[in-house]
Amino acid sequence: MPASGSLDAIAGRSYSEAVSYDPHEDFYVLLGVPDTATAAEIKAAHRARIQHQHPDKPTGDAPMAAVLNHARDVLMDSERRAAYDDARRHHLAKVAAEAAARAKATATARAATRRKKRVRAAAPAAPKVARKAPKAPAIVRHATPPPPSVVDIAVENFVRSLQNKSYGKALGWFVLGTLASDAERRPAPRRRRRRRR
Repeated sequence: MPASGSLDAIAGRSYSEAVSYDPHEDFYVLLGVPDTATAAEIKAAHRARIQHQHPDKPTGDAPMAAVLNHARDVLMDSERRAAYDDARRHHLAKVAAEAAARAKATATARAATRRKKRVRAAAPAAPKVARKAPKAPAIVRHATPPPPSVVDIAVENFVRSLQNKSYGKALGWFVLGTLASDAERRPAPRRRRRRRR
């Protein structure tokens, strides 16, 4: 569908003006007929389209109705239609030539890119610089863990006894662990030196 500004421009010009082709206002597309349509087909297509666009109807559009009438007048007149078809063919040929030029430029650019990749692939690789081997991490030797104390053994056996539901043994281990931990916490007694008299 053409832009509203271009529709107003067509609606305001006289039919005696020189016929030119605008791709946004292709008369064949507006009427919905092929470029080989006969006068009868153009007249029937115009009648079908103008029924919806007539200004007297609620859905009417006066500029569009003027465009449809202008398209019909141009395509029904053999001289004006021939001039319009020449302008249309010239424009389509120009568009096709531009598209071909763009396609050729794209193909050339792609071929150049492929050549560059081939040259890069064929070029000898740069010598690799030898890097120093990273130092191996120092092995940390941990001191052997100290043997378990009497308290640790008592706690471990206490937990096992509770898991096995032997509460008597658990109580015994608990008492032993308590005594052993008290003994470990209590400082050793110092011997008093007797004074000589």
